[in-house]
Amino acid sequence: MIDDKNPLTAVAEAANDYCRLIEQVKGNHPAEWLKRVESALLKLDAAVRRLAYQEPYRAYKLASDLDARFESYLRLKRYLDHYDERSPEPDFRENVDLTYGNLSENLTDIYFEVRRGLASYEAGTTGEKSAQRLWSNGYRNYWQQHLQEACKRLNLIHSAG
Repeated sequence: MIDDKNPLTAVAEAANDYCRLIEQVKGNHPAEWLKRVESALLKLDAAVRRLAYQEPYRAYKLASDLDARFESYLRLKRYLDHYDERSPEPDFRENVDLTYGNLSENLTDIYFEVRRGLASYEAGTTGEKSAQRLWSNGYRNYWQQHLQEACKRLNLIHSAG
C-alpha cells in the first residue's frame, strides 16, 4: 500500500512498474495491457502527489531526448493505433470532451519524464534528492497534464468497450 511507504520509495516503485509496462508493450493483448497501464498510472499519480507535497516548487527543464521519444512514440503508436484516436459511441459522445490528446504521445511523455527520475533514484543517495526534485517538479510543471489526459482517454476506452 502506498500510504505505508516512504513517498520517494512509493514513487520509485510505481515509476518502475509503469516503465516496465511501457518497455514491454509488445506481446501483450492491448485491452489487458491498457488496464494494467491505467492501474499503474493511478498508483503513480497517488504516489507522486504525496511526494510533490513535500518538495518546494521549482522550475523544471525538459530533457532534450527528442529522437528517443519519437522512436518510443512510434512503437506505441503502432501497438495502440486502434485506441489512440478512438471516439466513444455516438450516444456517449454528447457527455464527453474528446480533447484528451493522443494516448501514445501522453504515455511516451510520461515514460521519459518518469524514467529520468528513476535513473537518478537508482544512482543512490545523492540521486534520490535529484529524483525527488525531478518527479515533483516535472509532475507539477509538465507531465501531470499528460497523466490526466491519458487516464481520461483510458477511461473513455474502457467505457466505450
